[in-house]
Amino acid sequence: MFSPSIIAGRYEIRGALGRGAMGTVHDAVNLVTGRRVALKVLERRGRESERLLREARAAGQLESRHITQVLDAGIDEGRAFLVLELLRGADLASVLARVGSIDLNLALRIAAQVCTGLRHAHAAGILHRDIKPANLFVAREDDRLVLKILDFGLAKGLTPDALGEVGRRSLTSDRALVGTPLYMSPEQARSAKTIDARSDLWSLGVVLHEMLTGRTPHEEEQSLGEIILAICGRRVKLAHRAADVPSEVAAIVDRALDLDPSHRFQDAGEMLAAIRAVIGDASSIAASELERAVPRLTGTTERPPIYDGETISADAPAGVSRVRTLTLAASHVVVEAAVRDDYLLAVVHGRMSTREDAH
Repeated sequence: MFSPSIIAGRYEIRGALGRGAMGTVHDAVNLVTGRRVALKVLERRGRESERLLREARAAGQLESRHITQVLDAGIDEGRAFLVLELLRGADLASVLARVGSIDLNLALRIAAQVCTGLRHAHAAGILHRDIKPANLFVAREDDRLVLKILDFGLAKGLTPDALGEVGRRSLTSDRALVGTPLYMSPEQARSAKTIDARSDLWSLGVVLHEMLTGRTPHEEEQSLGEIILAICGRRVKLAHRAADVPSEVAAIVDRALDLDPSHRFQDAGEMLAAIRAVIGDASSIAASELERAVPRLTGTTERPPIYDGETISADAPAGVSRVRTLTLAASHVVVEAAVRDDYLLAVVHGRMSTREDAH
């Protein structure tokens, strides 16, 4: 385990905040400025280091209140590290694990803040590709709650130069499935090479569906293959899951989850406008609103983006040659499986980043 108390000559580790499949997140302090930070140190090399560089490049150039700030990155004694702002609060997955679903008006304001962050990222030519509750942090700033988008480790440049050289290096094979299955858009699930900002908006539609109903649209599917087939071929209508949701709100979710990208919101600003047509311009959230429901999550707990991991196995039917054991981080999953005739044949057994994973 990587355990020196001083990293890169200026970050003093004060304690571990979480450990995942790729490394450890530490509570640390910058000895030069005195600022407390979250220090993520990788214990592996290879693609994990590439993803860390991608996260640093993507988030580091995005200055938005709704995107977690990357303060520094580098290599120390052969180990890659990433320095992020230290946040107070909890990720949205933890909130939903405790309360199931949340108030409609609060859910819409959360979605509005995510839209604001995505609009900024997309305008900079950066696609997140892994929007889900675990990557949306409910941070407390004084008496307000601010949604911050985490983990740009799977980010993709929408333009050739958006992420520089690190963005031009492929992290997966041509037919790799990149993202978290339950939150993938149909085109992302098909590993299409032409996905754009509308894919992130689909994922946000899934999150909004989950906030309102307590479940994702295809949560009942038992295997990765079934999830992919459902995402690509089954239309979802919110009214079938939550008949009491106002029609104008159901229309927002249904449009975000349209199978045809041309029928979805075409950019985050358009989705934000649709939400504001329901709630008005006020997307601010008082800390007391959420603390009444989950006081332990947004009170005094200090935690950074933490990436927990689990190991699951992959099996496939006869005729599939490439299957391997996968170690998945809760922040994202990269599944490499054989594909034949556009059908995913590998079946992954185990939990698929559902709300249960947050316990």
